[in-house]
Amino acid sequence: GANLKVILTAEEEVRVQRRFNQLNRCGNTVKIDQVALMQMNRDVRDCKQAYLPTHQSATELVIDTSNLSVQDVKKAIYRALQEKKVAINI
Repeated sequence: GANLKVILTAEEEVRVQRRFNQLNRCGNTVKIDQVALMQMNRDVRDCKQAYLPTHQSATELVIDTSNLSVQDVKKAIYRALQEKKVAINI
């Protein structure tokens, strides 16, 4: 069967806030501007990776998670799997 590549995105401010919250929950004391800088550096590294697609193919699903809950993201992926008749290999 066909494979489905899922690419999750979010607005920069949302990604920074999520990472900031995650680090603080784990006991790391960081400032939001430090997290923003770390995120920017990661984005620069990621843009240089050869595995990143230059265009979206029929088997790719890009989901902007900026305003979605985890449950909403799961539902969107599940719907896409059903629509594209993709086998789920877990």
